[in-house]
Amino acid sequence: MKIEIAVGPQASQRLNRLFSDLRDTGPAMRDISARLYKETMGYFQAQGRPGEPWAELSERTKNKRRKGRGEGEPRILLDTGRMRNDIKPEYDSTQARVGATIYYAEEHQLGVKEKHMPARPWLPTEERATEIAIDVLEAQQKEAVK
Repeated sequence: MKIEIAVGPQASQRLNRLFSDLRDTGPAMRDISARLYKETMGYFQAQGRPGEPWAELSERTKNKRRKGRGEGEPRILLDTGRMRNDIKPEYDSTQARVGATIYYAEEHQLGVKEKHMPARPWLPTEERATEIAIDVLEAQQKEAVK
């Protein structure tokens, strides 16, 4: 699955300014991808983004999952853990990303009307990804000055 997050012009200018001060962008990209990964894993723990809980499971899905698994409410997007475990941080000298290769990850992120499957966004928003990138770059600039 590949969903790209594009940043707006103001954020892009700020990020470009911060990047231009770095000699080697690899460590920054590594740290950004690690922070994006940590943020994404937090959504699985919290069952959604801050202020945006994932849509509840349908009764049909709950009943299907409960067979042979005991009592309690099943966790959203965590039936087997395959998708969560497939999510990996990746980076090179020009980009940082987090994503999954499992075929149904995009369906959960965006939702599928034909399947009556609501979107359950498990990736950070554009705004949050930009905040993370800026935080990391500003921290690295401060370290470089020391």
